[in-house]
Amino acid sequence: MSNLNGNIYGFTGLFPIDRDADCGVLRSHLRSLDSHPLGSPLSSLDLVHMARFVIIDRLAFQGEPAKHDRLSSAYLLFACDFDGSDIEDLVTAIATRIPDTFRTVWGSCVAVPAVGPGAAAITDLVAYFRRCQLHTTLFLADQPDASVTEILRSLALTRMFAGLVQQHQGDDPALIQQKFQDMWRAFTASRPPSPGSW
Repeated sequence: MSNLNGNIYGFTGLFPIDRDADCGVLRSHLRSLDSHPLGSPLSSLDLVHMARFVIIDRLAFQGEPAKHDRLSSAYLLFACDFDGSDIEDLVTAIATRIPDTFRTVWGSCVAVPAVGPGAAAITDLVAYFRRCQLHTTLFLADQPDASVTEILRSLALTRMFAGLVQQHQGDDPALIQQKFQDMWRAFTASRPPSPGSW
């Protein structure tokens, strides 16, 4: 297996953090991302299924007789499952739709290219992400052929149907059938839920 499973790409990258950067500040910023109205700025990207950030600034000591292992720098670990066939899809979305988040999260990493307009900037960012990528050997996705939009739409339908069942238990079957048809018409006419709404 590889980084691709069905229509979903699994990216994991280790980005070295500049030695002069304050990992405490970056850690606080990462914790503050959940104060975003959608739960995270990455939730506004309609291709992201899941994303995780971790700062690795030391290694666990295994006990005697092992020696203390030290890192030459701290690392930002970024793992993300998204709709797409290549990391260019993810990097382009982050750099063009949430550039401020990109600058504050990756800005303290070593040799990170500047985010700006133009194809050259995106090309440089994609190459940077490729250099920091850890290749996956066993990437599993629970719904490898379903997009974020399709999953959100299914969740919305499940919620609507559960509400219908709860509200009309024991009612006349003809009424339940009519209510189901009304629900289905309302569902098919509605817009898909926006990312981050669940």
